[in-house]
Amino acid sequence: MEQLIMQGSADPVARQNIINGGATVVVQVYGWNGQPSRIDVQVYR
Repeated sequence: MEQLIMQGSADPVARQNIINGGATVVVQVYGWNGQPSRIDVQVYR
């Protein structure tokens, strides 16, 4: 999972909202047999 996260990118506004606090972060992990193949992260403020 760490490799998938490190290969991804973050929108600068979403990143700033997380740093500033008060953001809701929704994480969805997709995979098969315990092996993640995709991670979706949405940030709401």
